[in-house]
Amino acid sequence: MKSKFTAFLSVFVAIASLGVYLLPDLKPVEYPLVSLGVLLIPVLLIIQVVFIIIWLFRQPRWMALVPFCSLLIGIKYIDRSFSFSVPSQGQAELNVLSCNVRIFNVYDHLRDKNYESTNGMINWVRNHPADVACLQEYYNSPNKNFQSERRIKEKFKYSFATPFLEIKNQQFGMAIFSKHPIVNKGELQFREKSNNQVIFADIRLSPSKIIRVYNIHLQSMAIDDAQLANTAMSSSYFDKVIKSLVRYKNGCIQRSRQVDALTRHIAKCPYPVVVCGDLNEPPYGYVYEQLSEVLDNTFQQAGNGFGVTYHGKIPLLRIDNIFTSKESTVHQFTIHNENLYSDHYPISAQLSF
Repeated sequence: MKSKFTAFLSVFVAIASLGVYLLPDLKPVEYPLVSLGVLLIPVLLIIQVVFIIIWLFRQPRWMALVPFCSLLIGIKYIDRSFSFSVPSQGQAELNVLSCNVRIFNVYDHLRDKNYESTNGMINWVRNHPADVACLQEYYNSPNKNFQSERRIKEKFKYSFATPFLEIKNQQFGMAIFSKHPIVNKGELQFREKSNNQVIFADIRLSPSKIIRVYNIHLQSMAIDDAQLANTAMSSSYFDKVIKSLVRYKNGCIQRSRQVDALTRHIAKCPYPVVVCGDLNEPPYGYVYEQLSEVLDNTFQQAGNGFGVTYHGKIPLLRIDNIFTSKESTVHQFTIHNENLYSDHYPISAQLSF
């Protein structure tokens, strides 16, 4: 009887997984609940691995083929969750860095003694061997402690820093720093006075080669993970979970509009493309699906492990990415988990075109 029930569950999960695999292709604007359904993908992948192990130790062993075949159909989601690769041979043309710098920790609740983490992050970015650095949640101020643009430009000669919000000479926005000349620049502004925007810079790598680098920061999740983690299991806790899921769903709707505008812009670009930034969404939803149709993800091409880029209270979360044109070669992908100045780990990729 137990074997029959286990077999029923195996088949049920496999069939349910096949349906859930289709959800990332659906627009959250048209199907809002899809954004919550795709969160089941990693859970279903784990459950099917468990079923494979169970059936390998009980009869009939051939039942292991049911979850195995379902996993095989969803192989792209496994590839987005875990990667194993060896560095590509050849010389890279571009080392690109992407980092959500969390306003360089200048807010009161983030600030530490003598602005150590503020200066630490600025100096870390400035001294990184990247050719191009894309910074989200960027901050600059005339105050001597916060002159991030001047200090970073000591190593990166060219820059495109866009303040989407200014308060008493304090600039909040996004930035692209480059050691190669920037020959053109622009932005896709979704909302006024918001850090969730897209900027781009056309960068000349050589007299005959130009690439376009997009720095993106899509709609925030609006989830207070620390508050959820520190709240005891109670009715108020579940109320917060429900409210967080609703905010996440609404964010998915906004992000789907933003990524549609971004992919339309990319389609018109005459140059090879690199897209860096904070998607604010795990790699199973509509945003990642749309970008993967036109670009390669550097973690999948050259990363190792689970690729965790967020070290807040939500575990195993990969929301920071670098995508590149499919005709390019990804020589190396690195998550800089030694950098703890922000709640996002910086990531970098070495590319050639």
